[in-house]
Amino acid sequence: MKRNGFTLLETIFCFAISLILLASFPLLLSVIETESSYDTFTQAEWDTFIAQTSIELREAEEVSIYKSLLQLSPSDQNIVVQYEKYGHLVRRRVNGLGHEITLRNIHSLSFSAHSPKIITIAVESLNGKVYEAVIPLYGEQL
Repeated sequence: MKRNGFTLLETIFCFAISLILLASFPLLLSVIETESSYDTFTQAEWDTFIAQTSIELREAEEVSIYKSLLQLSPSDQNIVVQYEKYGHLVRRRVNGLGHEITLRNIHSLSFSAHSPKIITIAVESLNGKVYEAVIPLYGEQL
């Protein structure tokens, strides 16, 4: 006598395979996703950059501003910190050494002093959006 039906073991095996495929489906979608957050400039990244730069500016004893270069000397230390555009990045260097990336995916960067106590930082992202921050200084930095 021939039996042409599923046995309980075959049914459990097929059910297990189905569950594995369904469980891995969301993971496959995330792999297929084409746009990565690494390729975009985000508001959070900008906010972090401004917060870090503001702290260093306020602690600086001396500040020098060039078009796309900010140079500062922290008080009580014999170092020079530079923020500069490097390709599509903004990098931070200490004493001309190092390569700490502080912003990614930017088209342009400019620093300007509108008065002796106010510094403006402007960045244009690769998608054309302009970000600008005004940082007040306290003390004799400029």
